[in-house]
Amino acid sequence: MIERSGPGPLDPSSLAWTYHSDAAGAQDIYSGLVGATIVYRPGELDKHTLEIPAPPGSNLIEEVLTLFLIFDENQSYYIDQNTLNKTNITLGQLQVNRADQGFQQSNMKHSINGRMFGNLFGLNFTAGKDARWHVVCQSHISRNVHELTQTLGGSGQRGQRAHTSLAREYPALGAAASGCCEWSTPVGNVSTLTSDQISVLSAQTKSLTMVVDNPGTWVHHCQVVNHRDMGMISKYTVA
Repeated sequence: MIERSGPGPLDPSSLAWTYHSDAAGAQDIYSGLVGATIVYRPGELDKHTLEIPAPPGSNLIEEVLTLFLIFDENQSYYIDQNTLNKTNITLGQLQVNRADQGFQQSNMKHSINGRMFGNLFGLNFTAGKDARWHVVCQSHISRNVHELTQTLGGSGQRGQRAHTSLAREYPALGAAASGCCEWSTPVGNVSTLTSDQISVLSAQTKSLTMVVDNPGTWVHHCQVVNHRDMGMISKYTVA
């Protein structure tokens, strides 16, 4: 690993880089060959854990990565297999249904880590600890941006269309999020900026630090309204 791939002077102590297969371009990505590599500043690896929550009594920084991606399953290697196994469509009807616009639209899966409508589990943080979020965006649209928002579980975040990551306090998880990633109080620091919402362009990754200080169940989702409504929403807990 070359030194310039790691965190710079104003970066948090770990950064994420997207990787994916280019053997068949989009078809590989939409079949699941996509992920991320986390690079740490020298001496920092043993201070972090991807197994969250961290063991009680440890001083480990809890770390999580969320991939905002609209999977176009029409381009997946598995589209015919899944259609035959999961629907009433027969082999003789297969090509006719593949050409149907409604069928094509139904296969656009607005997901976070491949999960939709709050079905991403395992995001459990410990109150009183720092947490590191790596937010990754991939898109089938070159101008796609996710506005990401986070709710009230922490503060301070470090570190065309976009996904905005958003976290808001909701009594129940009833809506999907899209486009923008937001945390509803200041969640983390991106370089020297403290914010509750970040915009992540396609093929971009942002790493931030959250001060986890508010117990409860919170929402992490995209702020592009139609992305959220199509399933790009998840929840996380602080205890």
